[in-house]
This record gives sequence, structure tokens and C-alpha cells, in this order.
Amino acid sequence: MNNILRVLAVLLASSLVTLAAGLVRQKMLALELGPVGVGQLGLLTSLAGAIATLIGLGLSTSGVQRVTVTSSTSEADAAQRSLTLGSLVLGLVAGILGAVLAPSFGLNSDGLDRWAVGLAALLTIVSGGQLALLNGLGQLHKIAWVNSGSAILGTLLTVVTLVVAPRWGLHTALLAPLLLTALLAAFAQRQHRAPRSRTLPGALWPQLRAMVSLGAVFAVGTGIATLGQYGARWLIEKQFGGEALGQYQAAWALTMLYLGVLLSAMGTEFFPRITRAATEVDSAALTDIVRRQITLTVGLALPAICLLILLSEWIMTLFYSAEFRPAAALARQQFMGDIFKLAAWAIGFTLLARQAKRHMFLLEVLWIAVYLPLLWILTRTTGFAGVGWAYAGAYAVYLIASIWAYRHQVGVALPARLWAGVAAAAALAGVHLWGSSSNVWVIIMATLDLIALGAAGAWFLKLRRTRLGSAG
Repeated sequence: MNNILRVLAVLLASSLVTLAAGLVRQKMLALELGPVGVGQLGLLTSLAGAIATLIGLGLSTSGVQRVTVTSSTSEADAAQRSLTLGSLVLGLVAGILGAVLAPSFGLNSDGLDRWAVGLAALLTIVSGGQLALLNGLGQLHKIAWVNSGSAILGTLLTVVTLVVAPRWGLHTALLAPLLLTALLAAFAQRQHRAPRSRTLPGALWPQLRAMVSLGAVFAVGTGIATLGQYGARWLIEKQFGGEALGQYQAAWALTMLYLGVLLSAMGTEFFPRITRAATEVDSAALTDIVRRQITLTVGLALPAICLLILLSEWIMTLFYSAEFRPAAALARQQFMGDIFKLAAWAIGFTLLARQAKRHMFLLEVLWIAVYLPLLWILTRTTGFAGVGWAYAGAYAVYLIASIWAYRHQVGVALPARLWAGVAAAAALAGVHLWGSSSNVWVIIMATLDLIALGAAGAWFLKLRRTRLGSAG
């Protein structure tokens, strides 16, 4: 627990730096390009992400597991070299396919967008492989340094480009953080890699095959889900126009920014730990680890989610501009859905650590199979407000399916009181959503949330000091 708290504090600090840099980048883009430009960036990002996910074969995830389990064996060098070379080769393939296929997804074949998508797909896979290697080696502090550095430098490059050459600003915002992440991670890992051995090329294939066999199923499921997100953006643009797409992208980016702070920090620490536990402890002990992780994740996130629901309109204006105020209502609904997403998050990593390939694939496909039909139905019955409710409803179904998958895979059910707590958290978020339309209720509930957030922070610091004292 002492190590978890120490590492989590470092990673949370890094994620906050990354969040702040991302917000500055989004603010400058919103002021310079408006909702249409922000929506276009969302299209490019989601398309590049879908291609990178499908072609990357999940190496950025399965690579962590493989490097972790081989770190103290004679296979360490082969596993690490396989991850690096595999990411590079797959990145080149994704870059070529991205540039070739981009016009088929509605992008201008004569413009820069198709080449930006291809390069973004290449850099996403390469940078993901570099970070996976660092994560598998346990160099979490280096990951924090890489993420913070790339976010800050990427934002500076974007701001300078928007001032000097505004027409290149959108593509700089897309590519600069990815390129810097790949370069900084490659530099950070050099002294921590396994000693080079005379590994024959034939010895690399078994390592790569082990990673691909686990990652490919995850990649296909996630890739389908990412393509579904692109489809959702396309549907929103066709039905409500480019302005609405920009509002949707702003709400989506806000939820991903704050979720990234928590999930990036906890996932970086939790995944290697649950990977080791999946082979070293029995089902009951594993279930207790997952229960504690869900409790910690939802407990730390709930006060922030409640505050974000109350202050979403003000935050949208601050982070973007007054043009983005309509996105606040959509963001509030998505924050409710994030309660279910956070609860299912630890289960997903556990299934991945146990190589439950079929369950992982079905869960990823299920989300988009529920989200798109709900989006289509609700937007035709309730208008643009249906977008947020479709998001929340899809993640509620996703959580229920994740609970079933965990019980089926591990053989031990997570305790019912845990889900009672998650339901109470969702209900509390609903109360905040209801009260967000009244200034009086906003003030009252925001004050209570700040007190709760301060208490949670004080508890976290006290627990950390207690653990450090016990260790000393």
C-alpha cells in the first residue's frame, strides 16, 4: 500500500500537468478555430485512433503484461526488442493505411488531413509501445516525466504554430504530443532495458506472437468501438451540423481529460500489479484487490464528478469559449455515465491480466452495439440531449456485462455491497444533475462537494503518511 500511494501521488501530479497543458491547447484551438475546428480535430483524432488500435494489435497493452512477466528471466531482452520492433513495423503499416484509407472516411483527398491521420496513427502505435516498455519495466516515475514533458512541449509548439502559421495549428495539436512522447520515452528507457544478448531473430517471434495473441483480440474489440465513436461523430454532424459536432467534441474532450488524470495514473500502477496478482494469488484474494481498486477509483472520482456537473457551463466557457456553453448539458450527462465506466475499469484490466480474450472482445463490441442504436433512437426522440443519455445508458449496460464476465472468468462474485455503493454514487451524481439548473442548489452542493473533496484529499495524504511512517 505504501508503494501504491507513493507511485499514485507521482502519477496523479503528472496527469494534472498533462491535463493543464491539454486544456491550454484546447483553449487556444477553440479561440482560433471555433467549434468547427474543434470538431474537425475530434474527427481526425478518432479516425487515427481507430486505425492505430486495429493495426497496433494491442501491443501497447499486451506488451506491458509480457515485459512484466519476463523481466527477471532470460527472455527479457527478446521480449523488449520484440515490443520495440513490432510497434515500429505495425506503426509504419498503420501510417500507410491511414493515409490511403482516410478519403474513404470523408476526408479531403487533396488536403493535409489524410497525411495527418496516417502520421498520427504511426506515432500512436510507436509511442504506445515505448510507454508499454517503460510500464512493464516498472519505471513509473519515468512515465510521469515523459507524459508531463510531451504535454508541455506539445502545447508550446501548438501555441507557437497558431500564432505564426494558424493553418498548421490543428495538425500540430494532433501530432506534436505524440511525436514528443515517442522521442522522450525512447530516451528514458535506454538505461533500464535488459542487457543486450545475442538473441537470434527467430527468438523474437515467439515473444511477439505471445503479445499479439493477447493484444489482437483486445485491439479488434477496441478498434471496433473506436470506429463506432467515429460513426457517432459522423451521425451527429449529419443530423445536427458542424457546430453540434464541435459541442460534442468539447464535451467528450472534457470528460476524457479528467478521466485521463485518474485512469492514466491508476492504470499505469494497477495493470502491472494485477498482472502479477493474477498468477500469484487465489480467486478470493484477487477479488479483494479488485474490490479495493473499484472503491478507491470511484471514491476519489465522485467529488470531482459532482463538482464538474455543477460547474460544467462555467468550465466550458473557461476552457473553450462562450460559444461552447451548449456542450455543458451534454457533459453533465456524460459525467453520470462515467460513474459506471470507472466501476467497470478495474474489471477490464483484471480480465486482460487473466487473458480472458473472448470476454474482453465481447465487452468492447457490446458497448458500441448499445451506444450507436441508443444514440440513433434518443436523438430522434429527445434531440441533441439524447447524445448524453445514450452515453450513460451504454456504460450502465457495459458495467452489468462486466460484472457477469468477471464472475464467469474468476469464479468469485464481487460483493453486492460494492455495487450498492456504485449505485449510490450514480444517484448522487443524478441529484447534482437535477440541481445544476438552480443557482441556489449549485452553491449549496458545490460547497458540500468542496468539503468532501478536501476530506478525501486529507484522508489520502494521512493514509500515505501513515504508511510511510509504518515503513520507516
